[in-house]
Amino acid sequence: MECKKRNRLKPFFYDIFGTCSFFVPVCRDFMGISDNNIFNMLLYSVGIIVILIVMAGSVLMIYNAFNISLNERTHQFGILLSVGATEKQLKNSVLFEGFC
Repeated sequence: MECKKRNRLKPFFYDIFGTCSFFVPVCRDFMGISDNNIFNMLLYSVGIIVILIVMAGSVLMIYNAFNISLNERTHQFGILLSVGATEKQLKNSVLFEGFC
């Protein structure tokens, strides 16, 4: 990513931080508009890694929720079968629940 209006950024940073020469390059680095391509690549790489970790965690949580729900439902069907429900009654129960 390259900033096309760099001449406007220097006065902006100097207005915010005064004449301190340390904060201006550091802020530009973390905004991703510095001339240091290695730092920009590192910054974007860390961002992509964090996004991938969050996405993987979300997928695993959704999978776990569905797995727990399926196990509970199978347990309920087992209880109904042990009490004396027939296969047809279970099938009708599932179909009724799915359509309603």
